[in-house]
Amino acid sequence: MTLDRPLARPAPPRSSSLTGRPRVPLAALALLIGAAPFAMHAWAALNGYFWQDDFIITYRAAQASPFDPDYLFQAYNREHLAPGMLLLAWLVTWIAPLSYPVAVLPLLAMQALASVLFWRLLVRCFGPRPALLVPFAVFTASPLILLPTLWWAYGVQLIPLLLTMVGALGAHVRYLTGGRRRDAGYALLWTAAGMAFYEKAALLPALLLAVTILLAPPGERWALGWALRTHRRVWLSQLGLLAGYAAVYLSVSSPAVGAPGTGGGRYADLAGRLLLDTFLPGVFGGPLGAAGGGVSWHPPGLAVRILAAALAAGVVIGGLIVGGRRARHAWLLLAGYLAADLALVALTRLGLVGSLVGADPRYVADAVPVAVLFAAFAYLRPLESLPEPTHRPRPRLRTVLMTVLVVAFAANATVSHLRLAPAAQAAHAKRYVATAAAELSRTPGIVLYDGGVPVDILINWFGRDARASRVIGLLPGPPRFDLPAETMYQLDSTGRPRPIERLDDAVTDIPGTARDCGHLIDDRPTPVGLTAGVRGKLLARVEYFTGDGGPGWVTVAGRTIRVDFERGVHTLHIPVDGELDTLTFRRATPVAPVCVTKVIVGEPVV
Repeated sequence: MTLDRPLARPAPPRSSSLTGRPRVPLAALALLIGAAPFAMHAWAALNGYFWQDDFIITYRAAQASPFDPDYLFQAYNREHLAPGMLLLAWLVTWIAPLSYPVAVLPLLAMQALASVLFWRLLVRCFGPRPALLVPFAVFTASPLILLPTLWWAYGVQLIPLLLTMVGALGAHVRYLTGGRRRDAGYALLWTAAGMAFYEKAALLPALLLAVTILLAPPGERWALGWALRTHRRVWLSQLGLLAGYAAVYLSVSSPAVGAPGTGGGRYADLAGRLLLDTFLPGVFGGPLGAAGGGVSWHPPGLAVRILAAALAAGVVIGGLIVGGRRARHAWLLLAGYLAADLALVALTRLGLVGSLVGADPRYVADAVPVAVLFAAFAYLRPLESLPEPTHRPRPRLRTVLMTVLVVAFAANATVSHLRLAPAAQAAHAKRYVATAAAELSRTPGIVLYDGGVPVDILINWFGRDARASRVIGLLPGPPRFDLPAETMYQLDSTGRPRPIERLDDAVTDIPGTARDCGHLIDDRPTPVGLTAGVRGKLLARVEYFTGDGGPGWVTVAGRTIRVDFERGVHTLHIPVDGELDTLTFRRATPVAPVCVTKVIVGEPVV
């Protein structure tokens, strides 16, 4: 049996110093460069909180079993197949419900490991040289990565993707340089792990092929043909994995694909916003515009966008001058990856949201390590390529240049991230849950109407899931929702429970015929009609009196609910969810009847 032909690899240099004089270890400098933005991001993340999808994901996780395939392989939000995300959500919820530090600690560990593996990938491809500090700084300090991953629901997709991306690339490069089949197997496992968290991991086989092309021997005139021919077993296994993933994904999901629109104007507008307003300013570290909704930012000023575009043009042209044919391949492959990102956004979001979605960094954050790695290929000769030219810049000048670039980028990116991070930490949601927890601990046992919450905590797009139970349902107790009660409470905009005293847009009952009683309720079903039909999530207020307390039943919107009638004059609140034009009452035992004097059904207001 023969292995696919590996690339010849010379021994790497023993020192990063071109003069042989002892220097600060390159790995120590890389550690410092990576640790500073990581510490800043960890501080921001640990002081953040859940927001939007986070509440729904963790609420569902608390109701599920980690061994239930229907839970792990559900299509979350109709379009996300992410069993890894759901398993992690179950684990952190099981350990400590609604604890954001517990939820983000696994992501921070993955992020740190991704940085270590990315540095090792750069060294394996290009050898230990100071120039690698620049792309490494861009990767570790990029606000395109750091800011949106403050949102847990996105961080639990992107950070595992970045980890598996660099893990797969590292294993694949080891396979290319050493020829060991097991390294190709590790790359396959990394790819499969990425697919368990984020659909964009489906791009990893193409990314592995791109790196293979960039590491093709210099004498190969057609690098793509060489890569496909020489390592065909690798591509067959990767394609098999991709086909299996696609089959599972398409069988369980129904992606929300919007109308394609007319003409190319919308696509051009989206591309301009995504690349010129978001990606380029973000990949250069800013300065970025003011904080937008959630983890996005407004487009920076025109001068910043022009400068970012000019810098990008300079980087591309400089790479073409320095790297020649290899740089052309690198830039074309990067353009292909960005085009794939753009196509996915256009297909799934353009018709639904419009070109404004281009201002959201989540749709291009995964391209940061790709851009950084391919830029390194454009400027640096891989170890598997020809030897370095004999005429090199003076070490002192090169050191100064590298230092200036690293410090300038790190400072710019740090300022951008620190300026925008507070708006992405979901402080309102944190205060809302803390207020509700404190109030419920003082008044345990009260019943809450499961109504909506402020849209900056859980937007009403989530329909039936846009309710208070998804936000605070995992608090100790747990809180009691939508049970029949004499006094019904609802959370106000701050999270404080307040008694419901008013029903808006209400309908009432058709007056009863029993003299001095209204509707006479005994142990036989007694319908009470409304003056008009209603629909939706509402509250019914029933005013009654009786001489004998005891249990009974009320049927509303197709559900039969057990209630307790209290002796004397009382009010009973019953949550309604669905279509309703009649309430049916009956007592559970043949005792004194209940007189229902009035029924009101409407939207509760506090």
